[in-house]
Amino acid sequence: MNQIIFSNDFNHSNETIINKDIISNSNKKNFKPYFYKLIFIFSNILSLSFLIYFILFNYNLNKKEELSKKLYNNFELKTLYSTNQDYSTNLDINNYVIGIIEIKSIDISYPIISECTDENLNISPCKFFGPEPNEIGNLCIVAHNYNNSKFFSQINKLSFGNIISIYDLNGKKIDYYVYDKFEINYDELECTSQNTNGYREITLITCNNIEKNRRVVIKAKERMAS
Repeated sequence: MNQIIFSNDFNHSNETIINKDIISNSNKKNFKPYFYKLIFIFSNILSLSFLIYFILFNYNLNKKEELSKKLYNNFELKTLYSTNQDYSTNLDINNYVIGIIEIKSIDISYPIISECTDENLNISPCKFFGPEPNEIGNLCIVAHNYNNSKFFSQINKLSFGNIISIYDLNGKKIDYYVYDKFEINYDELECTSQNTNGYREITLITCNNIEKNRRVVIKAKERMAS
């Protein structure tokens, strides 16, 4: 009798273990689709977040580009229609826009903003150091590198002899010819030296987006008559 009871208990125990295994395997099978579903949802949310960020970034960049073009157009109109040759002190944008930089070889034309601040750098190239446009000395201009066609992103493509045109507030244009191109560390400022031997010079500076502490520098000077 005892043997029969033991046998029954043993069989019952085996059935319980088997049932637990079945439930466990069933839960695992049910968990896998749920897990994959979570991964799918998370991936979509992440992709959507990147897409929204990309759209907003480009939207803001285009808005800044529109403001830059508006400043450019205002400058051109006031220069074109002014009848006073010494009108620069009468312009309400003088403390903001001091000239135009144009580089046809890389298809850019931007106003030059008088003061270099974080806000202004988001709008257009800014005067960093030196004289006013087309005066004797080394006019240093800085601008962001957005790794596209905006601002100074393409100046690393300039070659010796390429022309950088600068328009001043009197509407006068002077062409500057590229004569040097190099990189520096962010804290090296020798390129801003005003020792130009009486020449007009231009120095363009922008970030190297691969090496964050490096700066791309383009040097250009007026071609003097021989």
